[in-house]
Amino acid sequence: MAPTHGGRLFTNQSAMTEADYDAYMRESYPGISSAALDYVTTTLYPAKYDGSLPYTTAVERLQVTVAESLFNCHCYGADRAYNTSAYDYTFAVPPGLHFQDTKYTFYNGPFPNVSETLAEDMQTYFTRFADKGSPNSDSALPYWPSFAEGEAGVLLKNEGISNGSKLDAAAVVRCLFWLSGDIFLENPASSVHHSDGSSKHVTGPL
Repeated sequence: MAPTHGGRLFTNQSAMTEADYDAYMRESYPGISSAALDYVTTTLYPAKYDGSLPYTTAVERLQVTVAESLFNCHCYGADRAYNTSAYDYTFAVPPGLHFQDTKYTFYNGPFPNVSETLAEDMQTYFTRFADKGSPNSDSALPYWPSFAEGEAGVLLKNEGISNGSKLDAAAVVRCLFWLSGDIFLENPASSVHHSDGSSKHVTGPL
């Protein structure tokens, strides 16, 4: 599960300088090597705001870094481990914050700003998964594909439930870095991660 803006609650919303970004990463990841921090800031999440990356401001850059390093990429790791038994969803009800979906998961009657329809649909999926190992049933709800069936899952919105989208190749590479433990290496670039999910460790210059 990943909300659309899972890192927003865990980041400073004020102006973000490069020094602020570095300080946040060092505080959040005690022991991160200088080389790994440089790899994160210049290769994985460079300060480039032209729309070619999933952020267009310095604050959004940190939000994406936090969301992927703490939440999204660990979901991806679990997906890869469980594969045919893993079912992804993206919670896209605005503002799409971490924990926001719990009001829907544990819905038990009218609650401000919570869609009863979406809450009950989510509960139907979840209880079916808990009982049968699959969220799918003979109900009228859309089919929810497993990770092995395309890695996309479903997108949950107040307007309805639709197909999700799989991670793009660049996001997969970023996730493989966070899953690898390379933040503690003095030469993190020696771990070559590929968008197909494979990786290898090499010695010497790349």
